[in-house]
Amino acid sequence: SCPALATVISGGLQALLLDGNRLQSHGFEALCKVMMVSKRALRWLSLADNELGHPCGSLAADLFVQGQSSLKELSLAVNSISSGEIACFLRTLAKLSVSEDLYIDLAQTAAQPQALPTAAKAIARCPGL
Repeated sequence: SCPALATVISGGLQALLLDGNRLQSHGFEALCKVMMVSKRALRWLSLADNELGHPCGSLAADLFVQGQSSLKELSLAVNSISSGEIACFLRTLAKLSVSEDLYIDLAQTAAQPQALPTAAKAIARCPGL
């Protein structure tokens, strides 16, 4: 439940591994809301193989736009996140020029080659990516 998760995260939880839990997009949205209001955010979050799709790219981007994210590693691998969603996420990171080390795993998503120029731009603008 969201209140229980909010309590755990705000209590100082550093890593959360939710791989293969069929979280789906609405579950990821609820998790993002919890993370945005939590005083202490996660440093490592893995959501691989959770049937995530639209709008997960923009939701993940919002975590960084809020300026509160202490995430250092985020795995969205093995999900049906589209090229457009991934491009949205990467464009946001590029605009923010994230300078800290940040590991993003987007392996085996639904991204197509047209996302590569956006990925290259984000990597160029974010030295720690």
